Amino acid sequence: PLLDVVSETASRTGDVPLHIPGHKRGAGLHPKMKEALGPKAPHHDLTELPGLDYLSSPTGAIAEAQHLAAEAFGADRTW
Repeated sequence: PLLDVVSETASRTGDVPLHIPGHKRGAGLHPKMKEALGPKAPHHDLTELPGLDYLSSPTGAIAEAQHLAAEAFGADRTW
């Protein structure tokens, strides 16, 4: 669930990234860093934006991913 929402957000081309991280989807990265990471990696480096959930108090995609991970690991809870 988390990868789905991050990928969906990263694929939106009309958004203007005025949030952290400051590389602005790769525009501010050194060319060697872009080459090492691949051209699409910076687009997936997203912060706690609407629709992406909040790590400190997850209720959406992160919460769902944590629940699925706990089930997979046989744990009561994951963080």
